[in-house]
Amino acid sequence: MVTNSDASKNAETTAEPGLWEGWLGDGRFPLAVVALCLGGAGVFALFLCATGHFLPHDVAWLGADAELLKRLAGPEVVAFMFHDRAAFGGALLAIGVLYGWLVRFPLTAGERWAWWMLAISGGLGFASFLTYLGTGYLDTWHGGAPLGLLPRSVLGMWRCRRLRLPAAGGGRWRGWGAGCTLTTERWGRRLLTFYGAGVVLAGLAI
Repeated sequence: MVTNSDASKNAETTAEPGLWEGWLGDGRFPLAVVALCLGGAGVFALFLCATGHFLPHDVAWLGADAELLKRLAGPEVVAFMFHDRAAFGGALLAIGVLYGWLVRFPLTAGERWAWWMLAISGGLGFASFLTYLGTGYLDTWHGGAPLGLLPRSVLGMWRCRRLRLPAAGGGRWRGWGAGCTLTTERWGRRLLTFYGAGVVLAGLAI
């Protein structure tokens, strides 16, 4: 026997989503946009380095373009600036690819660790942009980008929180060798963990 409450629930389930829900979906679309923007920004930074150009606000701050700065301060200074920007662009591209993969596969499968990885990584990443406030130099492009991506990231994370499946094993993190049947797989996971810790320490040092 179908009650009125059951009928109302079925109607809510089959009802078409509104405009807001249609754009946000379950949260993966805004997160995918964030990943795409990060990867695109990384490619753009690498393009600037390959072509030997500064950004407009760089030229305004320095009072010189790349060629003039080479003559005034030496080519080594300009080469270091491009090296720094290339490293930044490569990191952005790698993060964009990683976020895209996390959203498409582990998060879609309901892996809780994927949601937490996006939350922690994104929180630290956005917070790191506040460090330029203490330098006296306001990079309007790097400051505006987080302001544009932060709402999308927060909305996406809030919407996709329901994708998380209940954690197995009482919610504990699995050990280094969990799920690995071969010794090489266990050591591969351990080496990747050490590598990740090294990258974190390098970021903290910078």
